[in-house]
Amino acid sequence: MTEKTPIGLQISTFPLPHEHQHSHTLRATHILGQQPAVPNLDNTDLQILRILKRNARTPFLEIARELKISGATVHERVRNLEKNGIIEGFTANINYKKLGYSVTALVNVTLEHPSLDLKKLRDGLLSIPEITDAHNLTGDTDLLLTIKAKDIDHLRGLLTSRVQNLPGVRRLSTSIILDSPVPPRGAPV
Repeated sequence: MTEKTPIGLQISTFPLPHEHQHSHTLRATHILGQQPAVPNLDNTDLQILRILKRNARTPFLEIARELKISGATVHERVRNLEKNGIIEGFTANINYKKLGYSVTALVNVTLEHPSLDLKKLRDGLLSIPEITDAHNLTGDTDLLLTIKAKDIDHLRGLLTSRVQNLPGVRRLSTSIILDSPVPPRGAPV
């Protein structure tokens, strides 16, 4: 389940589907074994997804020329990909440093008890717009947060006055991202 924060960033609140390829089709299979009703995708759908992943603003007619199909076919296929939840939206890659957010931190959160009321915790996470991602984890850490802050003082304030005070939070362990040699790019399609 993905929710938007007040500044439009996404929080994933349970395991994400993983993908596997079999005989030129792609099916989404939930980590817990549930299979959502997703139609098989053919090679043309996959090529459209690759092009849109590279540049979501690519005009449908340009995609049609590249794939040697009609613009109407591209339009219909993209509409079906959206209808079936394969394409969830079209986003912009924002340079947060140019907006004044020069620090990105990964925060490992250990909860008092992992089975506590997650709705209150989720509501608390959503109330902090600087949290750009939150993921439930296996292992010693219960949650992994990504936080964008203007500087170290801003981050310290967020951690000590907001995140540490969320319901059920026992401990935080924070790492500052120095560089991202592989920027976010999504899984292969």
